[in-house]
Amino acid sequence: MPSRNDKPASKADLAAVETGLKADIAAVETGLKADIAAVKTELKADIHGLAVELVKTQGSLRTLEETMATKSDIGRIMNAIDGFAGKLETYARESVTLPHIIDEQGKTLETHGATLGEHDRRLKAVESYR
Repeated sequence: MPSRNDKPASKADLAAVETGLKADIAAVETGLKADIAAVKTELKADIHGLAVELVKTQGSLRTLEETMATKSDIGRIMNAIDGFAGKLETYARESVTLPHIIDEQGKTLETHGATLGEHDRRLKAVESYR
């Protein structure tokens, strides 16, 4: 509430306040425009940087997908390893038993050779009597 000693504002006072306010508003507007332009520039730089990183990441993912083994790849490898392991076990058993079998067959051949030699000797003896 105005006191009795307050003078009413003159037109000149109001015009001065209006001019001051307009100048303050213009300064704030100019500052805001500069701030907005700076933010736009920063955002453009950030967006560009993100786009570059996205392209790099996509390339890395493609490379990873191309070189990565799938579950089916690993399954095929494991099946091949199991098959080779089974063959290896068979060869290991054969390498233990085969020499014994060969020895036995060698002994059998020696026995047969001796028997054949004996038969040959007898046959020659029989033929010599004729």
